[in-house]
Amino acid sequence: MASIAQLPGFLSKQIMGESAVDLTICSTDDIGSRLCDFVKARYDEAVSARGKFHVAVSGGSLPKFLKGLSRRDDMDWSKWWIYFCDERYVAVDHPDSNYLALKQHLLSQLTDAQQSTLEKQILKINSSVPVEESAKEYERELKTRLPSLQLDLALCGMGPDGHTCSLFPGHSLLQEEALLVAPIRDSPKPPSQRITMTYPLLRKCHNVAFVVTWSKWWIYFCDERYVSLDHPDSNYLALKQHLLSQLTDAQQSTLEKQILKINSSVPVEESAKEYERELKARLPSLQLDLALCGMGPDGHTCSLFPGHSLLQEEALLVAPIRDSPKPPSQRITMTYPLLRKCHNVAFVVTGESKKEVVVSSLCPNPLTPAGRVRPDSGNLNWFLDTPAAANLGCPAIVSTFDSNVELGKRLCAFVKDRYDEAVSARGKFHVAVSGGSLPKFLKGLSRRDDMDWSKWWIYFCDERYVSLDHPDSNYLALKQHLLSQLTDAQQSTLEKQILKINSSVPVEESAKEYERELKTRLPSLQLDLALCGMGPDGHTCSLFPGHSLLQEEALLVAPIRDSPKPPSQRITMTYPLLRKCHNVAFVVTGEAKKEVVVASLSDPPSTPAGCVRPVPGKLFWFLDAPAAANLTHGVPSQ
Repeated sequence: MASIAQLPGFLSKQIMGESAVDLTICSTDDIGSRLCDFVKARYDEAVSARGKFHVAVSGGSLPKFLKGLSRRDDMDWSKWWIYFCDERYVAVDHPDSNYLALKQHLLSQLTDAQQSTLEKQILKINSSVPVEESAKEYERELKTRLPSLQLDLALCGMGPDGHTCSLFPGHSLLQEEALLVAPIRDSPKPPSQRITMTYPLLRKCHNVAFVVTWSKWWIYFCDERYVSLDHPDSNYLALKQHLLSQLTDAQQSTLEKQILKINSSVPVEESAKEYERELKARLPSLQLDLALCGMGPDGHTCSLFPGHSLLQEEALLVAPIRDSPKPPSQRITMTYPLLRKCHNVAFVVTGESKKEVVVSSLCPNPLTPAGRVRPDSGNLNWFLDTPAAANLGCPAIVSTFDSNVELGKRLCAFVKDRYDEAVSARGKFHVAVSGGSLPKFLKGLSRRDDMDWSKWWIYFCDERYVSLDHPDSNYLALKQHLLSQLTDAQQSTLEKQILKINSSVPVEESAKEYERELKTRLPSLQLDLALCGMGPDGHTCSLFPGHSLLQEEALLVAPIRDSPKPPSQRITMTYPLLRKCHNVAFVVTGEAKKEVVVASLSDPPSTPAGCVRPVPGKLFWFLDAPAAANLTHGVPSQ
């Protein structure tokens, strides 16, 4: 599911990581000149540092803002190398072509000599081959021109639904981590076929700039109090004070015309009818791109209150209310039929007073008006502060994926992010891995050219008490799926930094040796990441339901001689060590585990896996669709 902070075009961690965001607000008339100054400054930096200026541009309205660059006499166009953030899969002279838009608004303003030079340095799409091959060609040529893959500047736009490039809300490409340039055949915005840069490439940029104009915004109110617009209870007045007043006069003037306000000069019933009529005229599809909703301590949202007859309203999209239990008594409100049509609905809920109704709203059969807002085919998101989320009982960040391929890509990106954090903070990356099916999901890490394997120190969450070349060995599984994919030099380096079990001594002594060496390598005992699996019985590592090791608090690495799952002898990390981790991530797949997933994420948990709760670290669960089948909106069915 997409959230406001994760919408593809938002200045979020998806693209920016921990980078600072500079926000420039100016009138639409001034955007062009301000943007051209900004581009020139980035050009100067790049040429001074690297001798060339590699820039990616988007289509839409953005190219027209670049026209002013043609009037600058301090620009050496031979230094420019131009790419497209995305391109429609059409001929370069087609009206939908982003190249054509750039040509019309920028290239056509240059001298013939400048145009001739620049044309050779623009990387255009090849629409004479299938779109998949076209994307591959584009990525290959980009790597040839720019081996560092670090664009000096990406100039991005954003659509009303939050998309940027051709990265659309809810699309599988939001999880793409292997391809830098990807094909798309099912764009929700025509034309359906395109190629697009993906997050891995955008994250590498020296600079990313979004150009967004308020002329794209059309604003409505989920509900409005039946008062004048300057009344202290007016939702419009609150929006004006907190948002509109921060804009330029020109922006305010534009946006004011596109805000649908209530008419309080007619009876409330007529006001609601007028609002619905105008909404239909402005938005015939009746599909709002986003509804931003709040929730009261009684669970109401919009002006839909517990027990009120409007909860059953199915004919009106906008309804009047004369008996609101919360003053003022007269209001107009959007109803469920309209809210269900939304592309995205996001609730923003804060405060301890709402912690009970948050739980009631997120259960499978919600008991509150807010909980009943479930878009038919759109995305539903809840933004909670810590007090409001206090009773949820599941501290995990849960991610679900339609396919194991998507899960693998996202998991590798997640591991790389934890690696970056650890190396930046501590100079090394200490990670523990499990066996089973987990190592196969790590194969994608071997294809990354931005990984220094000498920083990796690898341990095993548990290990079977067998030789390293035995088919049951977790080390052997890791070697087959990850190490074998690396270069000989990388393998040689990494082999020295993998802590392997010693199966030539009794299992008890082997566990003691493992713990001693772990303490030597990692005196803090805080692993940067533990990658855990879970069995159909809810076990993790070699911590099995009902086993005495679930109560072990003295040993960090313990022996086990009576594993209910063969082989019977093993060594395993215990809860005291797992609780110290900076991050713990579970990777769970398959329908056979759907019941224990719920049991693990419930409060209190009833499985060994569910009892792994790092303090004060972070807990993540990566689930495929079958394993997540019994979860509702990320919260276990009760």
